[in-house]
Amino acid sequence: VIFAPNGATCATSSPYENTIRIWNSVDGALLDTFQLDDLRPDELYFNPSGNSIYFGNSLDDSMYALNLLDRESERVGDGSFIVG
Repeated sequence: VIFAPNGATCATSSPYENTIRIWNSVDGALLDTFQLDDLRPDELYFNPSGNSIYFGNSLDDSMYALNLLDRESERVGDGSFIVG
């Protein structure tokens, strides 16, 4: 589970269902589900604005950005995340 910078929402991933889900942090209501057909999302991170989620693809260790506003994902790199 990761929390958006504003704390109002959080996100979870299910690599075996190929999904990222967005939840209301207060009442636990499911707000949105993103089906990511050929990707297995893990290692989720919100960007500072909370408009995108960066995630690792456990199939090939590539990195993707999911824009929550336009519902598009794009490959942004290879290898593991470096957080610091």
